[in-house]
Amino acid sequence: MRLAVWLIVPLALLSIAFLLFQGLKGTFSTSDAGVGVCQTDGQINAHTREQLSSTTLAFLETFSRSPVEARQEMSRRGRAATVERGPMETAHASYRSLQTVGSPSISETYLLRFLNGDEYASRVPCNVLADGPTFVSRGGTSTSAVAVVTEEIVGNSERSTTVWLEREDGSWRVRAISWGLSRIAGRDGSELWVEAKQQRARHHELNAAVLYAAARDALPRNAFYQHRLVQHFERDFSGFEALALVRGEPPFAWTFSGENFQVRQVQYMGLDTGEATLMVEHAPSQWVDHVSAEAANRRIVEGLNAQYPEWRETFEAIVVRAARADSNEVWGTVFWRDSGYQAAPASD
Repeated sequence: MRLAVWLIVPLALLSIAFLLFQGLKGTFSTSDAGVGVCQTDGQINAHTREQLSSTTLAFLETFSRSPVEARQEMSRRGRAATVERGPMETAHASYRSLQTVGSPSISETYLLRFLNGDEYASRVPCNVLADGPTFVSRGGTSTSAVAVVTEEIVGNSERSTTVWLEREDGSWRVRAISWGLSRIAGRDGSELWVEAKQQRARHHELNAAVLYAAARDALPRNAFYQHRLVQHFERDFSGFEALALVRGEPPFAWTFSGENFQVRQVQYMGLDTGEATLMVEHAPSQWVDHVSAEAANRRIVEGLNAQYPEWRETFEAIVVRAARADSNEVWGTVFWRDSGYQAAPASD
């Protein structure tokens, strides 16, 4: 009898779901957490898509101006998760630190309709394509959504902001946002990954390590959204062992010509003018003046030139920044692949 009940209840839920969601185009999903459908972009009716777009863009405009005011527009769960003002102000400063070019636009929209809400924010597959599904988290209300907003930033790069929304009391409200670079110096996450695999096959370990790290950052994933290529990328990346020079967490200990350097950052970076560069930031053991900082930077450049000349296949320049330990002062040196050192600004 108990077995019959266990079978009847799920079948009844499926029948109800079929009646509610029949005729809707999208990805049907069923699990212990609920039954429903995920629609994407053109599968969503125009009115709902416009509501999601206007709510999303209006919230980001408000957040850019005043995070405290934006918090008042969030859903109940969103407000509950952003009680402390300090983290919101830090996030706001980070969001404002990038110089955007032009207006933001919605690049992807996902609408989730389920029989009930999900307090555990379980992920469901959406938009299943040949290269894998996009995974989107359900909200705490029966109807929720995720919108992806892209903005051009200086240096031929792009910021991608993922916005999680819940349908609450008849209105769309934002629950959470997350952002990061989705294109760097003209290359998106998939292009950076392709180049990383190419450099790995050529045993150019420094280039491969920096490119893999950049690709991982540029393939969006957070608590409520995962780019469709992330699963494939992680399988490939799990078999890659980074060069000892950049393995593990910074600071890294580098030695060139018997001199030790404490390296804080190594990353793929786009300049404001759009060139892809290998950026290295270190903390000199002694800081006398800008002349000594420039000399230390150049010793790192010469060490990279001597031991890893293949950097030229991936980057147009090396940028080395000396960061003074007891202040926010930084001194940068640029070495161009084709023309050598860029003239330094007047020193103090």
